[in-house]
Amino acid sequence: MNRFTPLQRLLLTWIFIVISAWLAIQVGRMFGHLLTILLTSAVLAFLLNYPVQALRQAKVSRGLAVTLVFTVSVLVFVLLGLAVVPTLTRQISQLGAKIPGWVESLQVQLEVLSHWAAERNISLGQMDLLETLTSRLQLGAEQIARQGLDILLGTFNQVVDLLLVLVLALYMLLYGGKFWQGLLSLIPDPWGPRVGAAVSLSFQNFLISQLVLGLIMGLMLVPAFGILKVPFGLLFGLGIGLLEVLPLVGGFVGIGGAAVLLAFQDVWLALKVVAVALAVQQVKDRVIAPRLMGELIGLNPVWILIALLVGAQLGGILGVIVAIPLASVTKGLYDLSRRAEREGSPSVDVYPPTYATSVPASPEP
Repeated sequence: MNRFTPLQRLLLTWIFIVISAWLAIQVGRMFGHLLTILLTSAVLAFLLNYPVQALRQAKVSRGLAVTLVFTVSVLVFVLLGLAVVPTLTRQISQLGAKIPGWVESLQVQLEVLSHWAAERNISLGQMDLLETLTSRLQLGAEQIARQGLDILLGTFNQVVDLLLVLVLALYMLLYGGKFWQGLLSLIPDPWGPRVGAAVSLSFQNFLISQLVLGLIMGLMLVPAFGILKVPFGLLFGLGIGLLEVLPLVGGFVGIGGAAVLLAFQDVWLALKVVAVALAVQQVKDRVIAPRLMGELIGLNPVWILIALLVGAQLGGILGVIVAIPLASVTKGLYDLSRRAEREGSPSVDVYPPTYATSVPASPEP
């Protein structure tokens, strides 16, 4: 016999969710920087584990596989940095130097519009807001022009954080399997294997797919912007692709930001950029994404937005990226528990085992 009525169980569930979310936010505020480093390391190790597993299937020892994958990855990132970072640095500095002129041009256009409206007794209550916006953009542009290189390359503390991320990711690749299996062993059977498989499947489908889709978006936009002769096309294309990694809103934020900046110089060019970017985004969402991601989240859009807000509060951009797969895992396990309550305990192999169950429990020689 159930000790609680359905209404009582529902109330207790919501109370538990609210208290857990509040505690998570408090922990995030206290250890936000540490959580960011750990999340970055975990995501990097998760991604690098796939080529490691491919080498393991080719009978390469895990230690050698980790060494090869890690070394090649670092070299690739260094080479990409040497090839792309100087151009991005130059474009950021040039953009920061040009924005004040674009803002002045916009202010002139606003004054002309204001006089035109005044002659016709048309009230433009938004003028003060637009003037405030342009002044803030000008201040921000001046700051970018002065500190563009520092923003891109980071400070000494950021370099230290990068080294910590690399070291932690390496240790997670070597010993993360044993640590993960230890955590799963704390969860009573049969839920331990289910949690591990659910986390693995959700992150595999969502995280890797988002990164690939963002890369595809950027690679498609850069040449398209080059054909349109968009100034700072590399910066805008890669920026939109990078923001595309953020679920739901990232792509629109990137497209909107690029359009606003370009509108200061050429409104028609800004409209062309919006049209091309939205067309590429539709191709990505309707043609590429379904084949790459399949049935993935199963969350109501309201819950997705809530997950994004909580993730941003806890871990910034990284928190936003991992919030949806974690929410998807939570919903999947909750649905599974409800089904088990109605129909009896289902089999353990509810999710196909991938990373969480395939990583060796201890590092191999």
